[in-house]
Amino acid sequence: MKRNQDAYERIMLVINNRTNYATKISKELNMTREHVWHCISHLTKAGVIIKSRTSRKMIVTLTEKGEKVKQAYIDLNYAYSQSD
Repeated sequence: MKRNQDAYERIMLVINNRTNYATKISKELNMTREHVWHCISHLTKAGVIIKSRTSRKMIVTLTEKGEKVKQAYIDLNYAYSQSD
């Protein structure tokens, strides 16, 4: 499960206005598209991501809860980098 938790964090940190669908996320993070979709389905069940469909692409966006979790990851990573 640890590997997936790391993947969840990386996916949440990369989602923004220009990187918001699975193929682009998988290319940016060098993960398989299937693994990204697996993680996205778990993050959707947790309530941090919403999936919506355009004509051909499934767009993912962070919920308000997801934005808070993403900011917590950023703050935690910053705190760790300052402690070195």
